[in-house]
Amino acid sequence: MLFNFEKYKRYPSGIRHLLTFMEFVSPFNKRETGGFWNKDIIFALDGFTVALPAVFAGMLLRKKVILRIGGDFIYEEFLNIQEVTFEEFYNNFGKYKELMKQKNYKLYLKYLVQKFVLQNCYGIIFNTEWQKNIYIKHYSLPGTSPSLKGRVGEGIYVIQNPVEPIDPKIYDNEIYENNSKYIFTSITRDIPYKNLTRLKQAFQELESPSSSLLGREVGREGYGIYLETTQGTWPSCLKRISMSRAYICASISDISPNQVQEALSLKIPVIISKYTGITKILQEAGVARVIDPFDLEDIKNAVQEMCDDKIWSEYKKNLENFTWPQNWDTLFKQYEKIITEII
Repeated sequence: MLFNFEKYKRYPSGIRHLLTFMEFVSPFNKRETGGFWNKDIIFALDGFTVALPAVFAGMLLRKKVILRIGGDFIYEEFLNIQEVTFEEFYNNFGKYKELMKQKNYKLYLKYLVQKFVLQNCYGIIFNTEWQKNIYIKHYSLPGTSPSLKGRVGEGIYVIQNPVEPIDPKIYDNEIYENNSKYIFTSITRDIPYKNLTRLKQAFQELESPSSSLLGREVGREGYGIYLETTQGTWPSCLKRISMSRAYICASISDISPNQVQEALSLKIPVIISKYTGITKILQEAGVARVIDPFDLEDIKNAVQEMCDDKIWSEYKKNLENFTWPQNWDTLFKQYEKIITEII
């Protein structure tokens, strides 16, 4: 049985959570559709919005609630207060907690809710070892929470996001006209978390008349770089990525940037922040140039390197031999294994 939270998003916070809770526990669901009463497990595909009413419903109905965590909106919102990496935020949470209380107390209350949810579910599925290790340490997940106590290391899983070859037919008919010699894409939300302001500044400086790129003046006829950030439909984004010199993920931190994985499936080299859950894999495979997202010069140098045919060709060559360890079929098998173990 599938429950989609979208139908309640028009209601105020609190009301929509209550309606979601009632959806889980309603006896009408039991009679008409089998509802959640006759199910063994509730999978909540986030760590807060649906997870909170799901955990309460699980307690009431004695159902096992499994959370799938793919991000952290507490950390993401905190970046509106101060720039700090994901790992630094949790490893030194004491000082940032006080800042959060001073600047945005509602955010601190949301943090407490997230902590309650994480410590009172039956199990958690992460998509990177990186986030899993940070959460286990900070939230004291194995062996201390009510539902995980006595099962140290159990109930905590990692299932990587899947990547499969993308059929060019999906985006072939999309029209994208751009005469720039080197197109770079970074199609994402313009929020502090994604670091687009600093990335755009890097390109502005590279494009200025006083700048030089690999010994050439930027702006000369037949030569130029362009940063594409316009959001759009999935096929239109794929079209622009497929025409890119490289895809850029300059996030302050990013758990598992899906568009990076799509770029790799399109055999497009990547410039990636060193603070992500998949950076090490890509760096060791030689398919990504790693950058410090706080260092404007490092970002500019990475762009310049990708405009060097010799350097770029090495990334392209490595991409031809690069394979991602997860696809949709292997993902489903991992979920089936978890369900079998739990039941």
